[in-house]
Amino acid sequence: MRRPVLATAVAVSAFSIALVGLPTVASADAPATSTAAAATTTPVQGTPTSRAEWVTQDDLTTVTTGAFPDGWFTTGPTTSGVDGLALPTGTLVAHARTGSAATDLTDVYSTDAAGRLGLGLPTADLFAGSGGTRYALLLDLAGSADNTTPAVLSAAEAGAQGVDGTWRSSVDIGTVRAGSAATLATFQEQIAATTPDATVNGYGAFARTAPGTVVGILGNETRSYFTPEPTAVVGVPSNLTPSVLRADGLPVEGTGFLPGEEVSVFLILPDAEIVPDSNRFTVDADGAFAGQTTFVSSAPPSEYQMVFEGLDSGIVVFAELTIQEEPTAGVTPPTPTPAVLPGTGTAPVATPVPGNVSFTG
Repeated sequence: MRRPVLATAVAVSAFSIALVGLPTVASADAPATSTAAAATTTPVQGTPTSRAEWVTQDDLTTVTTGAFPDGWFTTGPTTSGVDGLALPTGTLVAHARTGSAATDLTDVYSTDAAGRLGLGLPTADLFAGSGGTRYALLLDLAGSADNTTPAVLSAAEAGAQGVDGTWRSSVDIGTVRAGSAATLATFQEQIAATTPDATVNGYGAFARTAPGTVVGILGNETRSYFTPEPTAVVGVPSNLTPSVLRADGLPVEGTGFLPGEEVSVFLILPDAEIVPDSNRFTVDADGAFAGQTTFVSSAPPSEYQMVFEGLDSGIVVFAELTIQEEPTAGVTPPTPTPAVLPGTGTAPVATPVPGNVSFTG
C-alpha cells in the first residue's frame, strides 16, 4: 500500500500544510565551500510527531473473555519487529474505546476519504498491513462492557482502502448474515433498528483468514505504531546559510521506518510553507536509511523543521534547524584622489639657468 506524500496526507491532519514555492535567493549569495561546511557539522536529533505512540510487545495484554482492558491487547500470541506486529490467523490486536454502534459506525473513514469528503481527522485507519490483516471494530450488541453479546466487524479488504469499503460481521446483525459484505452505513441502520443499545468497545486489526502484519493504526486521533520507535539525525554546519544549503545539502539518516518504504525528507517554514525540494531515500531491511540531501530551491534565512516521512508507514519525524543570513562581504575602501586647492592651478615646470652661485653672509 502506498501512502500519500505529506503535502497531501498532512493536509488531512492537524498540520493543514499548503505546498508553496519560495522566492529565489538573490544572486549576491556567496558560494560555499564543501570543506568549510563539513568541518563544522554538528548532528541534530529529530523527534517523532506529536499524537503518536509506539506500542511494544510488553505493552500488549492477552485477553480471552470478559471486559477488555485499557490500552492495547491481543487475543493470542503476537511478535513485534521492524516489520510491525505479526498476527497469526484468527488473532486480533485492539484498543478499548467506547461509542454507540447505532450512531458512530459511519464516522470511521480512512485518511484519504476524510480528506476528499472534508471530514477532518478520521476515527480509524490501518496505516499499513500485509497478508490477512483487516481493520476491525469490536461491538457488543447488548451494550455491555463485559462483552456479553460480542460481534466483530472486519473490513473486507486489507489496508486503508478497506476501511472505506465493505465490512463483514462475525454474527448476524439484523438482516445482514454473518460473513456477508455490507457497508458500515448498512450495519449501523440494522443495529439502530434491532439493537439500538449496542456499543463499540474497541478498534484494531484482525488476521481474519490468514496470518498478517500491521504497522500502525490511527484511532481516536492518535497514531499507534508497532514498529521500533524511529529516530532521525541531520548534520548541520554551524554556518548554514542559503548558499551553503544549495551547494552542499545536508547528510541525513534514520531508523525505525518500515523496511522497503521510501522516506521523503524536506523543509517546512514556520508559516507552514514547504520548500519544494523532496529528497527520497529507500529504507533497508533493518528499517534504516542514510544519504545526502540536495536543495535546488531557495530557503530564506529562518527557523525550519526538517521532516522525515515514511511514505508507506505514515511515520513522521521532525528535526529543528536554523538557516542563517549570508555573511556580509568585505568592502574595499576606494583609493583617495588628491584634492586640488582652490586658486593654485598647476605648478610650472622648473627650467635650469646657467651661472655661478655665490653665498654671502
